[in-house]
Amino acid sequence: MFRRRRHPKPGGAGRERRAGLRALAHGDFQAAANALCAYLEAHPEDVRTRLNLGVAYYQMGSYGPALEQFRQVVAAQPDLPEAWLNLAAAANQLGLLSLAGEALEKAAELSPNLAGLHYNLAVLRYKQGRIAEALAEAETELVLNPRHRPAQELVRELEARLLARGE
Repeated sequence: MFRRRRHPKPGGAGRERRAGLRALAHGDFQAAANALCAYLEAHPEDVRTRLNLGVAYYQMGSYGPALEQFRQVVAAQPDLPEAWLNLAAAANQLGLLSLAGEALEKAAELSPNLAGLHYNLAVLRYKQGRIAEALAEAETELVLNPRHRPAQELVRELEARLLARGE
């Protein structure tokens, strides 16, 4: 007699992951971080969940822990452009401009039209005092993602800076 194998019902750690992803989607970043950390204790090799944990930390303003998560992700899966982009954003927030630049170069190499890439390059160039280059990157982001509000605001700010300098 042939018996169908029963698949175990999802639960335990998988439930924590799902709860963490739901919390992340709803903007409850602390709850997301708690649930995703609990899940990763049982599944430390889950790169996507680690990436999401880094995003939760970043959204809470915990840039150091976010950077650590993103570093682990790129070490485990170096061909993931989103991980490099997020690593760059966290590094940028921490003032690690050299690391941010290297990570953005890697993200651009992997996916030159990645959403947010040119915005992050614009922010980096702005922090480096390279206003005209920052403006060009922000405008490129808007060509690729016309509704990117932070890029729109940055373009206005950079244009005002250039006007004030007479450029």
